[in-house]
Amino acid sequence: MPACPCSIPSSSIPSSSSSSSSSSNRGSKKKPKTSNTKNCEQILNDLMRSNPQPDSDGIHFNTFPPSMTNKNGKRSVKTTADRVPRRCVFGTKVRLNLTEIGRKQRGGQSTWTPVTAAAAAQVCLELFTVIYICIPIFHLRAIFLSFPGTQVKNNDGAVIGARDMCDQCFSNEHVTYDGLRVVKPVHGFECKAAAIDVKCRCTNPECPGFQEVLRKHAERNNMTLRSVSQRLYIKQNKLHYSFSNMSPILLKNYPPSIRCEYQLFNRTLGMITLRLRRSLFEQASEADTHQHLSRRYHDHWSNNNLHAYMTILRECPERERVHFGVPPKRAPKALLPMSSPNCTRYCK
Repeated sequence: MPACPCSIPSSSIPSSSSSSSSSSNRGSKKKPKTSNTKNCEQILNDLMRSNPQPDSDGIHFNTFPPSMTNKNGKRSVKTTADRVPRRCVFGTKVRLNLTEIGRKQRGGQSTWTPVTAAAAAQVCLELFTVIYICIPIFHLRAIFLSFPGTQVKNNDGAVIGARDMCDQCFSNEHVTYDGLRVVKPVHGFECKAAAIDVKCRCTNPECPGFQEVLRKHAERNNMTLRSVSQRLYIKQNKLHYSFSNMSPILLKNYPPSIRCEYQLFNRTLGMITLRLRRSLFEQASEADTHQHLSRRYHDHWSNNNLHAYMTILRECPERERVHFGVPPKRAPKALLPMSSPNCTRYCK
C-alpha cells in the first residue's frame, strides 16, 4: 500500500501559544493586537505536537488538549488508538498548503506589514512542502498487533497492545518512548522534505546497544561496569540506549507491508527516500546525476514554494505590495539537493 498523501491547510496546524485567562487581566490595559507570525521551525513543531504520541504501556496514545498545544503544555489526554481525536490524525505523507499557511502570517491584522510580509515570504519560499509522519505503531497498528516482536501481552498471554522493538536486542519488553521529534532533511526524488518519527529508549540489560552505553559511561566517569550497571544507578542517571522507530534495521526486520508504506532509508546523513536512492545507482556520471537532481528540486520549488508566494503577492492590495520583497531566482540552499560526494555515500 503506497504512502497516503494528504494536503492540510494552516487551520489544521494548532497555534503554538495559548490564551491567558481573561480574569487575570481585569483592570489592565489592553495590549495592542500583534501578528501571529511563525517561522518554519515553529510550523513543523506545531505539526509534530498535533500527532498522537504512543504511550510506553503499548495500549494508549497521548495528545494535547485542544486549547493547550504550546511548548509549556503537556500531553494530558490519554486515549486508545481508535479514540484519538480526528484533529490529531494525519496521513503518512502530508503535503502542506503553503499558500494558506502564508496567508495566516497576517494574523488578525487587516493589512500586511513589513513583519507579516517577511514571515509569509519565509514560510512560502523556505518551508518544506512534504512531511512524512512516521508513526507506524499508530497508522499500521493492526500489523504491529499481529507481529510477535511488537506485541504486548497481559499475564494471561493475551495480546492487549503493541510497542516498537529495539533495533539491537529485537525485544520490546524494556522499550519506552521518549517523544516525537522532527527529523530533517529527508532527501526525496523531487524535493527535500521533513519527517516526524519517535525517539525510543531501551534499558534491556542484555541489549548490546545498552551495554555499550554503560561501558562508555563507566570509562568516561572512571567507574567499574558493575557499578554503573546497578538498577538504582541506571534510574538515577537516566541511562538508556536511544534509537529511532524508523531505524533501517527495524524496517528490515518488520513485515514487508510496513517497509512498503515507509519507503525511507535512515542514515546518519539524514533520511532518503528509496526512490531517490535507487536513482543514484543509474548508469550515469555523478555530475550528470547531480545536475538532473538539482533541476528537479528547483522545478519543484518553483511550482510550489515560489507559486505560493506569488499567489499571495497577487492577492495583496497594490499599496501593501511594497512590504514584500522580490523573490529569489533560485531555491534557497536548504531546499537544494545534497552535494555530489554525499550522493555517493548514500549508495554505499
